Amino acid sequence: MIYRNLSLQDAGSYQCGETGVWGQTVNLKVNSDPCCLGPNTVPGYLGENVTISCSYPEEFKRNTKFFFKQNSQRFTEKIRNSETQRGRFSISDDRSSKVVSVRISDVREDDGGVYFCGVNDGEQQFSYYSLYSETQLQITAPGSSVIIITVCVCVALLLIGGSALIFYKLRCKKTQGSTSSSTMELEEQGPTYTTISFQKNPDSPAVAADTYREEECATEYSSIKHHWNNFNHY
Repeated sequence: MIYRNLSLQDAGSYQCGETGVWGQTVNLKVNSDPCCLGPNTVPGYLGENVTISCSYPEEFKRNTKFFFKQNSQRFTEKIRNSETQRGRFSISDDRSSKVVSVRISDVREDDGGVYFCGVNDGEQQFSYYSLYSETQLQITAPGSSVIIITVCVCVALLLIGGSALIFYKLRCKKTQGSTSSSTMELEEQGPTYTTISFQKNPDSPAVAADTYREEECATEYSSIKHHWNNFNHY
C-alpha cells in the first residue's frame, strides 16, 4: 500500500488485512519538516554525470537510506547507503549536514523519471518505508542548452537591429521634411535686388541713379546711367 502526498490531517490509526480480516493496526504519525517541502527538478545530460541530493530530518539520521525510482505504481530500489556503489549508481551519507547524495554516471535516456529518497523503519512483524524527498530527473541531449542560448541571442540582435533601422528611417523622413519646408520658405520670399551707383572716370559727370519700385511685382529694381566720353549707355 502506498500513501502519497500526506498532510497533517492524514494522521491517525489504520487497519490492514485481507478478505475482511483486519490483522494489523497501524498508527500513522505525520510530521512537518522544512527539509521535505515538496518535489524538485534536476537536469541531466546524456553521457554525463548527475547528482541527486536529499535532505532528511534529524530523526532519520541513523536510519538506513534508500534510493528508489518510480515506475508507474512500483518502486525499484537503485541503491542504499549500506553499500557505496551499485552499477552506475553511487551513494554517500553526510550525517553532519543530514544530506544523502546519489551520483548517476554516464547518464542514459531511460534514467529520466521520478526518484525518491527514503528510510526503512518498523519491527520485523510490520515494516514500512518513509519516502521523504521526491526528485524529477529531466534528461536532455548535450549542447541543447547552448542552442537555446544562441537562438535567444540571435532573436535579441534581430530586435535591436530592427529597432535601429526603424529609428534611422524616421529620422531621415524628419530631416527631409525640414529641408522641404526651408526651400518653400525661400521660394515664397522671392529674389532681393539693390541699387548701385559708381563712376568710371573721375572727370566724368556723376552717375545719376534712378530707382523705382515695380508695384505689380513687389520687387525692387535699379536703373544705372553711365557717362563715358560723351556717350550714354543704358
